[in-house]
Amino acid sequence: MSEKKKPKVDSFYTQKMFGQQFALVPLTKPIKLSYDTDINTWGFLETSYKGFSFIGANAKKIGVQGQYVYGKVEEREYENEDLMPDEIVYALSSGGATWSTTEKKGSRYKKATSVEGKTNSYLLAERWFILSTKDEKSEGFFDKNEYLKSLKEKGIDGKMYNSDSLLSQFQETGVLEYFPDSIKAKLRP
Repeated sequence: MSEKKKPKVDSFYTQKMFGQQFALVPLTKPIKLSYDTDINTWGFLETSYKGFSFIGANAKKIGVQGQYVYGKVEEREYENEDLMPDEIVYALSSGGATWSTTEKKGSRYKKATSVEGKTNSYLLAERWFILSTKDEKSEGFFDKNEYLKSLKEKGIDGKMYNSDSLLSQFQETGVLEYFPDSIKAKLRP
């Protein structure tokens, strides 16, 4: 009797670790969450996707639906010892931060506030994001209502997952509920 061969599955859906330090959770190809086991922190394996910087993105809760990954970048403290006294710091709707000696205008920028008693330390505003792997587009929002409106327009239900729960489920079963049905069928015994 010959043993039944398991169908081949893209390693995106099966890789559970990156080196010995990072536990991985696949979202929608090619975007993965990573858990840094050395410092017990969630983040993204990639530093950016199609113009959206993941640096500082909160990955404790994440949304995944079809081609979309969505979520929130929490307000966070940003320090830069190289800033000059006349430079203004801005949070970017596309993630990350920038600074300039001239005032920046437009919906892409939100002026950061100084942290009292700390030189060159600023609070970057919270913001939300929607990434589309099919269209290879990214959207960032400072206004939560605009974010929710965009989710609705795209037919996204807004369901959020707890990353710790996703990691536990993926480590135990190797399958996550939002995986494409064709992948789930190959991964289940």
